Amino acid sequence: MRAWAVLALAVVLALPVFLLGPSAPVPTPVAAPGVLPPPPAAPVEPDLREAVYGDFLLVGNSSLRCPVAGEVTGDHTPAECAQARAGQRPGGLLDNSATNNGYFMHLADDDTRPATFTSSRAVVVVPAGARVKQARLSWGGHTGMFLGFSGVNCVRPLLLQGDPPPAPAAPSPAQQRVGISLGGAAPVEFAPQGYRATEGLTEPSQVYSAWADVTSVFTGTATGAAVEVSVSDVWVPTGPGCAGGWSLAVVFDYGQPTARYPHPRVVDFYSGTLPQGGALLPGLLEPLIPGFPSFVDALLPGLVPGLTGTAVSLPGVSPKRSQADVAVGLTAFDGDWGQGGERFTVDGEPVAEPCTGGEDFFRSCALGAVPPVVNTMGVDAKVVRPALADNDDGSIEVGVQGVEDFVAVTGLVLAETVTPAISVDVTGPDAPVREGDLAPFAVVVTNTGTMPLRDIRVDAGAQARCAPAAVPPLAPGGSARVTCVQPAGPGRVQNRTVVTGTYLTTSTGDARTVSATGQAFAEVTPADLAVRRVPDKLLVHAGEPVRFAVTLVNNTDVFYSGVRYVDGATPTCTGVPQTLPGRSSAAFECVLPAARDSFASQGSMTAVDAAGNEVRVQSQAVTTTVIAPTVALTGRAEPETAYRGSPVVFSLSVTHTGAESDGPLYDAVITVPGCEVPTIPAVEPGATVTASCTAEPERSGPVAASVSARDGSGYAVTATTTIPLTLLEPRLEVTQEVVPTVVRTGAPVEFTMTARNTGTAADGDLTDVRLDNPTIPPSCAPDPIPRLAPGESGSVSCTAVPDRSFSSVAVGRAQDSQGRAMSVTAAEVPVAVTHPSLAMQVAVEPESARHGARADFSVVVRNTGDVPVEVSVRNDQAADCDLVEPSLRAGAAQGVRCQVDLPRDEAVDRLVNTARYTANPVPGDGGAELGGESSATVRVLAGQAPQDPSAGPDPGADPGTDPGGDPTPQDGITGGTGGTGSPTTGGAGQGTTDGLASTGASVAGPLALGVGLLVAGAMALVLARGRRRG
Repeated sequence: MRAWAVLALAVVLALPVFLLGPSAPVPTPVAAPGVLPPPPAAPVEPDLREAVYGDFLLVGNSSLRCPVAGEVTGDHTPAECAQARAGQRPGGLLDNSATNNGYFMHLADDDTRPATFTSSRAVVVVPAGARVKQARLSWGGHTGMFLGFSGVNCVRPLLLQGDPPPAPAAPSPAQQRVGISLGGAAPVEFAPQGYRATEGLTEPSQVYSAWADVTSVFTGTATGAAVEVSVSDVWVPTGPGCAGGWSLAVVFDYGQPTARYPHPRVVDFYSGTLPQGGALLPGLLEPLIPGFPSFVDALLPGLVPGLTGTAVSLPGVSPKRSQADVAVGLTAFDGDWGQGGERFTVDGEPVAEPCTGGEDFFRSCALGAVPPVVNTMGVDAKVVRPALADNDDGSIEVGVQGVEDFVAVTGLVLAETVTPAISVDVTGPDAPVREGDLAPFAVVVTNTGTMPLRDIRVDAGAQARCAPAAVPPLAPGGSARVTCVQPAGPGRVQNRTVVTGTYLTTSTGDARTVSATGQAFAEVTPADLAVRRVPDKLLVHAGEPVRFAVTLVNNTDVFYSGVRYVDGATPTCTGVPQTLPGRSSAAFECVLPAARDSFASQGSMTAVDAAGNEVRVQSQAVTTTVIAPTVALTGRAEPETAYRGSPVVFSLSVTHTGAESDGPLYDAVITVPGCEVPTIPAVEPGATVTASCTAEPERSGPVAASVSARDGSGYAVTATTTIPLTLLEPRLEVTQEVVPTVVRTGAPVEFTMTARNTGTAADGDLTDVRLDNPTIPPSCAPDPIPRLAPGESGSVSCTAVPDRSFSSVAVGRAQDSQGRAMSVTAAEVPVAVTHPSLAMQVAVEPESARHGARADFSVVVRNTGDVPVEVSVRNDQAADCDLVEPSLRAGAAQGVRCQVDLPRDEAVDRLVNTARYTANPVPGDGGAELGGESSATVRVLAGQAPQDPSAGPDPGADPGTDPGGDPTPQDGITGGTGGTGSPTTGGAGQGTTDGLASTGASVAGPLALGVGLLVAGAMALVLARGRRRG
């Protein structure tokens, strides 16, 4: 926020201290706010997830520029603005010469294209040999719209700020198409694919963000050299404090491991709910006057939300974060150079700013900007690489902390190296095999990486047969064994096995895999004649067909006739040849329609040579394993008799009831209504594996459960069972009363929970009755009620001060006479916590005039709270400026302008018009009526103005204006959250009087604070008026 605003707040702080003295009483809140502990970082999901052998690049620039000679400049000169962009202005909390707040920011447009209204450039270098896998353009900035109360920044129409861009700009940023050009080519336009705008009261000016996928623009783009990127038509207002620009994230991929990128990097894009800072009044006060914040916090509860920044949790992909080379790319708007201690945190720890160092993180550094600039005056686009420790789930918490300056993070890119790996070890037979026989190879697959692998496939070549066909998912360090056979031809048999496992699925559904290759050899003993017989499966489920591919081989020069073939497994063979010429082979197929039991079989060929000699050759005996695994599922409920609504634990046992030869069952999925049971990776023959889950069943009676697993052939094996369960209606009734349900922030709320035994005398007492409300502070936890007889009730109460809206949840637990637990949850009661607040501005033109002249008064009220309010304004000297607004919505403003004739009595030297407002939330929240006042003073000069009742004020040169005076703005701003403001009186001559409404805690405090706001408003507007003259 601006230096003048901070200076004004400093005056606000100091005056009450001087006026009240050190012993002034400090109001004490009823109770410490906090219905819930601070909420944990909200988990967010990426818009896009990709994995590449590469990384991402991030560049950006501002779409605004410094003023030049002849243009409106703001508080400082164009030369000073150029120094600020070069990082040569130190800046500070009270020095805006290094930030956009000190200058009237103008549209940057450097592409010489008449059709664009903004354009700026950056340079990006995609490494040689890589290709662009993904490119996302993000843009945003101020909208020129008002949101909150913590100051005024790039908001139209106040102080000539926040002027929208000219035609051909769209009416709003949400409708604006942007252009992107590479290397001077014609811009390609893109509409926003995502659009968001900030909400809430922590920032007075709304910030928007949008993004689009621009990958197509990079098709065919050369790599290894700098490419200039120009982005045009970014919608951004002009004026003091305005910020806006763009960033470009480019993901590049080599497509395979390289020396620089031996492992893949997972790249996530985020554009949804992201961290933002809070420019808060209490936060600004705390560092300036020790001990004073408690006064302000008690006096102005709820003036702005109690936020000093937010955090979100990003779902990382690997717990091994210390080895992941984590990189975070950020795009943020409205960060100010040297304006405060805004910190970007990772896992709660501040990260050093990468461009200049230090913890003041958001100071407008955009990588790759052309021309190079140290301070973009409002746009951050940079990358940090925090050092992280390992954790359990791989998640990463990122946040923004700071109250001195609001900053909105609008885009995040997270990249981390993952080390998925798989290995395969292949072992061949120890002894040579006969030509035509099946050479056995033992294959061991191991997950040697840090990520789980699934969808594991084993490919040993078209001629090989492997069992089991299914390989279970492997956790890091896990392994599985597979047996493969391969027919032996002449020479040496080579088995080359490739294993592949999936470690990630991208946002588009594409699998990202790792693979490994292993090989082994088998020596072959040559044969003159051979029968090669290969089953299509070594492992087959009972009832499935088995197909044998048979090849008769003649390695001699002899011609054989009368060829006959007999298969030991089936008589059904088609295509058996009658002759077998020398140096030839013949292939055909034999089919066993349905295998019932495991069997060993071989084929036999007989043939006759030219001399009439019969030869006989047999194939190797091959064992075909026929499996018929079965599975049994049993379960029990604990307890078997339970009360409806109480938790029930289901324990499920899966037993492999098949034979040892059936092999393991894989991926056993158990289904229980309303219960999520973990998948069982494997169950060995004869083994029993138990899993459990917890549910709150709604119906009494048997609960149906089922299990489905895969056997080694990939066949589904299933079983069902029923679990006895009897549900009783609980004899405990729980109700809750919350008073009030609509409450103003800082006001107490009473929670009353009541438990009643609804049973009969035969049912007996309830014991150990516990009432709990997880939405109220732990200090409110009541003691248990030892016993409730049938029909008896017991209540507990607690008072807390909520700091935000919520739903109250009351839960009761008890035990019956048999020790069985019951649990009942009462209907939720929504509690709305309101933050009503109103600001009023009174102004007059001219500031000085002669007796009898006309003065124009204006009164504007603005709802700076979060609920609609009914407003009534009464003026003591300008009745025509009275105002009644039945329902002024949050963030809206209403105003009126009227004329007043100055008194002709020469004894009067000034006219003070005091406007007083009263306001109440709609609907009411039970709090005190809001009230406050503000005044504007006209200095009445000696002499009489010409009497012309029909003439209105001349805006150019009113005859009653003091020609030698130096006008000082007479605007006053007041705001409050409750109570009645105390009137204040300005001194003779020019001046402004303000009043800030009190909460009723004390009268002296509001009076002193009102005087402080009087001076603060005057100082702020003096500086602001200086900008307008610029």
